[in-house]
Amino acid sequence: MKREYPRHKISTEALVALAQLGNKPALETLCVRFCALLHKASRQNYLRTMEEDAYQTVSESFLKAVRDYDFSRGTPFEGYVKRKVYGDLLTWFRSVRRRWDREVTPSATESGEDFFDLVEGDASPEASVVLRESLRQAIAVLTERERRILQLLYVEGRTLKEVSAAVALSVKGVFSARTRILKKLRNVMEAGERACLSAAPGQAAAPAPV
Repeated sequence: MKREYPRHKISTEALVALAQLGNKPALETLCVRFCALLHKASRQNYLRTMEEDAYQTVSESFLKAVRDYDFSRGTPFEGYVKRKVYGDLLTWFRSVRRRWDREVTPSATESGEDFFDLVEGDASPEASVVLRESLRQAIAVLTERERRILQLLYVEGRTLKEVSAAVALSVKGVFSARTRILKKLRNVMEAGERACLSAAPGQAAAPAPV
Protein backbone atom coordinates (compact mmCIF):
# COMPACT_ATOMS: atom_id res chain seq x y z
CA MET A 1 0.00 0.00 0.00
CA LYS A 2 1.26 3.45 -0.89
CA ARG A 3 2.41 5.37 2.16
CA GLU A 4 1.22 8.97 2.62
CA TYR A 5 2.13 11.46 5.31
CA PRO A 6 -0.56 13.53 7.07
CA ARG A 7 -0.06 17.14 5.96
CA HIS A 8 0.04 18.64 9.46
CA LYS A 9 1.41 15.80 11.62
CA ILE A 10 5.01 15.87 10.46
CA SER A 11 7.21 18.95 10.25
CA THR A 12 8.28 20.41 6.93
CA GLU A 13 11.96 19.98 7.80
CA ALA A 14 11.38 16.29 8.58
CA LEU A 15 9.69 15.83 5.22
CA VAL A 16 12.58 17.58 3.48
CA ALA A 17 15.07 15.29 5.22
CA LEU A 18 13.12 12.23 4.10
CA ALA A 19 12.78 13.59 0.55
CA GLN A 20 16.53 14.15 0.34
CA LEU A 21 16.95 10.47 1.17
CA GLY A 22 14.78 9.55 -1.80
CA ASN A 23 11.47 9.07 0.01
CA LYS A 24 8.84 9.74 -2.68
CA PRO A 25 5.79 9.97 -0.37
CA ALA A 26 7.59 12.69 1.62
CA LEU A 27 8.34 14.62 -1.57
CA GLU A 28 4.75 14.28 -2.75
CA THR A 29 3.53 15.59 0.61
CA LEU A 30 5.86 18.59 0.30
CA CYS A 31 4.53 19.28 -3.18
CA VAL A 32 0.98 19.32 -1.84
CA ARG A 33 1.96 21.49 1.12
CA PHE A 34 3.63 24.13 -1.09
CA CYS A 35 1.27 23.91 -4.05
CA ALA A 36 -0.40 27.23 -3.18
CA LEU A 37 2.96 29.02 -3.09
CA LEU A 38 3.92 27.73 -6.53
CA HIS A 39 0.58 28.69 -8.06
CA LYS A 40 0.70 32.15 -6.50
CA ALA A 41 4.22 32.78 -7.81
CA SER A 42 3.44 31.63 -11.35
CA ARG A 43 0.13 33.54 -11.57
CA GLN A 44 1.47 37.01 -10.87
CA ASN A 45 -0.02 39.67 -13.13
CA TYR A 46 3.15 40.29 -15.10
CA LEU A 47 3.33 36.56 -15.95
CA ARG A 48 -0.24 36.15 -17.13
CA THR A 49 0.82 35.61 -20.77
CA MET A 50 3.22 32.81 -19.83
CA GLU A 51 1.65 31.18 -16.79
CA GLU A 52 2.23 27.59 -17.93
CA ASP A 53 5.95 28.12 -18.51
CA ALA A 54 6.23 30.06 -15.27
CA TYR A 55 4.67 27.18 -13.33
CA GLN A 56 7.12 24.75 -14.89
CA THR A 57 9.95 27.04 -13.79
CA VAL A 58 8.78 27.34 -10.19
CA SER A 59 8.16 23.59 -10.00
CA GLU A 60 11.72 22.86 -11.04
CA SER A 61 12.96 25.52 -8.60
CA PHE A 62 11.00 23.89 -5.78
CA LEU A 63 12.48 20.46 -6.44
CA LYS A 64 15.97 21.95 -6.48
CA ALA A 65 15.21 23.74 -3.21
CA VAL A 66 14.27 20.44 -1.59
CA ARG A 67 17.40 18.79 -2.92
CA ASP A 68 19.80 21.60 -1.99
CA TYR A 69 18.34 22.70 1.36
CA ASP A 70 21.12 22.93 3.95
CA PHE A 71 19.89 22.20 7.48
CA SER A 72 23.13 23.48 9.02
CA ARG A 73 22.31 27.06 8.09
CA GLY A 74 19.35 27.13 10.44
CA THR A 75 17.08 28.87 7.91
CA PRO A 76 13.43 27.71 7.99
CA PHE A 77 12.63 25.83 4.81
CA GLU A 78 9.49 27.90 4.22
CA GLY A 79 11.47 31.11 3.98
CA TYR A 80 14.27 29.52 1.97
CA VAL A 81 12.00 27.99 -0.64
CA LYS A 82 9.97 31.16 -1.07
CA ARG A 83 13.07 33.25 -1.74
CA LYS A 84 14.47 30.63 -4.12
CA VAL A 85 11.24 30.19 -6.08
CA TYR A 86 10.68 33.92 -6.55
CA GLY A 87 14.37 34.51 -7.26
CA ASP A 88 14.59 31.76 -9.88
CA LEU A 89 11.36 32.97 -11.45
CA LEU A 90 12.77 36.47 -11.73
CA THR A 91 15.99 35.17 -13.32
CA TRP A 92 14.01 33.09 -15.81
CA PHE A 93 11.73 35.98 -16.69
CA ARG A 94 14.69 38.28 -17.29
CA SER A 95 16.17 35.83 -19.79
CA VAL A 96 12.83 35.56 -21.60
CA ARG A 97 12.40 39.31 -21.45
CA ARG A 98 15.80 39.93 -23.07
CA ARG A 99 14.88 37.66 -25.95
CA TRP A 100 11.52 39.33 -26.43
CA ASP A 101 13.07 42.78 -26.24
CA ARG A 102 15.13 42.04 -29.32
CA GLU A 103 12.01 40.96 -31.19
CA VAL A 104 9.41 43.62 -30.38
CA THR A 105 11.12 46.75 -29.04
CA PRO A 106 12.75 49.69 -30.80
CA SER A 107 16.34 48.97 -31.79
CA ALA A 108 19.33 50.00 -29.70
CA THR A 109 21.11 53.34 -29.95
CA GLU A 110 24.66 53.64 -31.24
CA SER A 111 25.89 53.50 -27.64
CA GLY A 112 24.23 50.10 -27.20
CA GLU A 113 21.33 51.25 -25.01
CA ASP A 114 17.92 49.94 -25.87
CA PHE A 115 14.63 51.70 -25.23
CA PHE A 116 14.09 49.98 -21.88
CA ASP A 117 17.57 50.94 -20.66
CA LEU A 118 16.68 54.57 -21.29
CA VAL A 119 13.31 54.33 -19.54
CA GLU A 120 14.25 52.25 -16.49
CA GLY A 121 16.80 54.60 -14.97
CA ASP A 122 17.57 53.52 -11.41
CA ALA A 123 14.55 51.25 -10.95
CA SER A 124 15.02 48.22 -8.70
CA PRO A 125 15.44 44.81 -10.39
CA GLU A 126 11.91 43.74 -9.48
CA ALA A 127 10.42 47.04 -10.66
CA SER A 128 12.46 46.85 -13.88
CA VAL A 129 11.03 43.43 -14.66
CA VAL A 130 7.45 44.64 -14.30
CA LEU A 131 8.22 47.88 -16.13
CA ARG A 132 9.72 46.04 -19.07
CA GLU A 133 6.75 43.68 -19.28
CA SER A 134 4.31 46.57 -19.11
CA LEU A 135 6.12 48.55 -21.78
CA ARG A 136 6.48 45.50 -24.01
CA GLN A 137 2.74 44.94 -23.87
CA ALA A 138 2.08 48.58 -24.76
CA ILE A 139 4.63 48.61 -27.59
CA ALA A 140 3.20 45.37 -28.96
CA VAL A 141 -0.16 47.06 -29.60
CA LEU A 142 1.29 50.19 -31.19
CA THR A 143 1.00 50.57 -34.94
CA GLU A 144 4.14 50.31 -37.04
CA ARG A 145 4.14 54.09 -37.49
CA GLU A 146 3.73 54.68 -33.76
CA ARG A 147 6.68 52.40 -33.05
CA ARG A 148 8.73 54.30 -35.59
CA ILE A 149 7.80 57.61 -33.99
CA LEU A 150 8.71 56.21 -30.58
CA GLN A 151 12.07 55.08 -31.94
CA LEU A 152 12.86 58.43 -33.54
CA LEU A 153 11.77 60.60 -30.61
CA TYR A 154 13.01 58.70 -27.59
CA VAL A 155 15.85 56.52 -28.84
CA GLU A 156 17.37 58.66 -31.57
CA GLY A 157 16.40 62.02 -30.04
CA ARG A 158 14.94 63.52 -33.23
CA THR A 159 12.89 66.72 -33.20
CA LEU A 160 9.19 66.80 -34.12
CA LYS A 161 10.09 68.38 -37.46
CA GLU A 162 12.65 65.69 -38.24
CA VAL A 163 10.20 62.94 -37.29
CA SER A 164 7.55 64.60 -39.42
CA ALA A 165 9.76 64.32 -42.49
CA ALA A 166 10.80 60.75 -41.68
CA VAL A 167 7.28 59.35 -41.30
CA ALA A 168 5.51 61.56 -43.86
CA LEU A 169 3.23 63.11 -41.27
CA SER A 170 2.60 66.71 -40.35
CA VAL A 171 4.28 68.15 -37.27
CA LYS A 172 0.84 68.45 -35.68
CA GLY A 173 0.18 64.81 -36.53
CA VAL A 174 3.46 63.73 -34.93
CA PHE A 175 2.60 65.75 -31.83
CA SER A 176 -0.80 64.06 -31.58
CA ALA A 177 0.75 60.64 -32.13
CA ARG A 178 3.30 61.32 -29.39
CA THR A 179 0.53 62.25 -26.97
CA ARG A 180 -1.37 59.07 -27.83
CA ILE A 181 1.74 56.89 -27.45
CA LEU A 182 2.67 58.39 -24.08
CA LYS A 183 -0.87 57.93 -22.82
CA LYS A 184 -0.76 54.23 -23.72
CA LEU A 185 2.62 53.80 -22.06
CA ARG A 186 1.55 55.69 -18.96
CA ASN A 187 -1.56 53.57 -18.53
CA VAL A 188 0.29 50.26 -18.71
CA MET A 189 3.15 51.54 -16.54
CA GLU A 190 0.68 52.48 -13.81
CA ALA A 191 -0.90 49.04 -14.09
CA GLY A 192 2.55 47.47 -13.93
CA GLU A 193 3.45 49.42 -10.82
CA ARG A 194 0.31 48.18 -9.08
CA ALA A 195 1.16 44.61 -10.17
CA CYS A 196 4.68 44.99 -8.78
CA LEU A 197 3.36 46.12 -5.39
CA SER A 198 0.86 43.27 -5.17
CA ALA A 199 3.28 40.62 -6.43
CA ALA A 200 6.26 41.33 -4.19
CA PRO A 201 6.53 38.80 -1.31
CA GLY A 202 5.75 40.47 2.02
CA GLN A 203 4.90 43.77 0.33
CA ALA A 204 2.03 45.62 1.87
CA ALA A 205 -0.68 46.73 -0.48
CA ALA A 206 -0.58 50.35 -1.55
CA PRO A 207 -3.23 52.51 0.11
CA ALA A 208 -6.17 53.37 -2.04
CA PRO A 209 -6.18 56.97 -3.32
CA VAL A 210 -8.37 59.33 -1.32
